[in-house]
Amino acid sequence: MSKTIDYLLHIHTLPDDLKNALNNPEDFLWGTAQLYSKLIETRYLWKVWQIDEFGELWIEVNFIDSDSSPKFETLKIGPGTYSKVESEPYLVLVEP
Repeated sequence: MSKTIDYLLHIHTLPDDLKNALNNPEDFLWGTAQLYSKLIETRYLWKVWQIDEFGELWIEVNFIDSDSSPKFETLKIGPGTYSKVESEPYLVLVEP
C-alpha cells in the first residue's frame, strides 16, 4: 500500500538509546548511532520511505562507505527526534 504525504523530515536529535552507543564501537547499536548522527550533522531534509504498522517513520539512506562500497540502509526515525517540513506531496509505502 502507499499513501501521499506532504512533508520532509529534519532530523535534529539523537535518540537516548543511540546516545549511549555513539562512542562505544562494541555496542551493537554503534553503526546505527553513527549513521543517525551523520543525518543530524548534514542538516539535510529527508523523504519518508515507509510508515510502518505502528505509525513509525522510516527513511532510506544510500551512501558510499569508507571502503568505497555502496551501502543501502533503512532507518527508523524516533519520535521527538525530527521536525516535519512542508513539501510537495509524494508517495510513501505504508504497512497495513
